[in-house]
Order: sequence, then structure tokens, then C-alpha cells
Amino acid sequence: MLDIIRKSVDNSFGRLTDDIKDSIRIPSVFDEKLCSVKHPLGKNMTEVLEHFLSRAATLGFRTKNVGNMAGFAEIGDGEEMFGILGHLDVVPAGRLEEWTHSPFDGVIDGGGIFGRGAIDDKGPVFSCLYAMKTLIESGTPLGKRIRLIVGLDEENDLRCIARYKETEEIPNMSFSPDASFPVVNAEKGLLKFYVRKQITADVSRNGKHLLSISGGTRFNLVPDEAKA
Repeated sequence: MLDIIRKSVDNSFGRLTDDIKDSIRIPSVFDEKLCSVKHPLGKNMTEVLEHFLSRAATLGFRTKNVGNMAGFAEIGDGEEMFGILGHLDVVPAGRLEEWTHSPFDGVIDGGGIFGRGAIDDKGPVFSCLYAMKTLIESGTPLGKRIRLIVGLDEENDLRCIARYKETEEIPNMSFSPDASFPVVNAEKGLLKFYVRKQITADVSRNGKHLLSISGGTRFNLVPDEAKA
């Protein structure tokens, strides 16, 4: 069986890297201005989801688009379901001039793929998809269904998983291949809060008054610069 698995991995490696690169080239960054009834998280998000589902269907998976907010690819049979949870949205790229390679080109350099989502979380999602394909080809008895669930709003407000839970089955057990392998069992805390202060003429230094402070683009992203 190990020989079959190794052969499947070797045969699929080129297609796997191509799928990751093609996904990276879709700039799946949330932008409120791009949202509509048909595309609740933006047309770019719908596009990256459709790309994933199309590739999964080509590989022989059962697939479903959940309201253009989430989707899944599934193999196996049985009442019990094992879930794999990932996401296809990415954080903003920041200042493009600071990138060695364009964040949405999916360039391979030095044995690695460069671009938004290569590690978090398009690379891991497609790696899991092809790992599931390898299970099918190896003839490994599953005894249950395996469902790879992908969301489109993990980097913002998690509306994707909320929408999934409205109509879809919850796995009996699951894990998330988000960013680092083999296992992430804890992550930084996330606290959202606002600081407000009335700016008056008394708040000054050397005759200069503070007019505004700004910095950052997302709550879960360390800002690369701040301005006052």
C-alpha cells in the first residue's frame, strides 16, 4: 500500500502545485464594496470557491457550494463524518513594493511557492484535497465520510462557517490544517476594542495639534505602519 501511496503522491505533485498557484492568483481579499446578493462576500471570493470545487469535482469528489460563502468536497460512505476545516480567503497584501514576488502570482522560487495563501490557507487546503485523493487511489478502507470544508471569511468575521452551520451537517470530529503542520493546537487570542478620545486644542505639543491616528487594515493583522 505504501508503494501505491508514494506513486500517487509523485504522480499528483505537479497538478497539486498548479492548483495552489492558480488559487493564489485569485486575489481573494475581502472588500465590502465587492459584495452583492449573488456574491455575498465578493465576486473574487465566489471565483476562488468555484475554482476549488471544480478541481475537487474533476478529481472525483462529491462537492457542494453553500451560498457562495462556503463549500465542501467529500469522499467515503457511512453515517459518521470526519471534517477537515480550511479557508480560501487571505489577508490584504500590504505594500506591494515590499514583496520580492507579487503576492498574487504564485511564483515558485527556491523550492517554495510565494504568494498570499501559500501557507495560510490555500496550500494546506489543496494538500489535504490531494491527500484524500491518495486515500481513494490506495484502496484504504475509510469506514466513514471525509469532508473537506472551506470557508471564505475566516480572516474577517467567520460568516462562512456560520452560514455552513445553518444548513449543513456538522462533523463528528475534525481538525484544521491552518498554516502550520502537523498540528496547531492553540493560537493567539484576538481582542477587538476601540479607543476614543475627544481631541481639543489643549492636546498639543510645541504648538502642534493631534488631528488623527490611523494604522492597519485588519483586526487580525499586525500593521506594517501607523500614522499620526
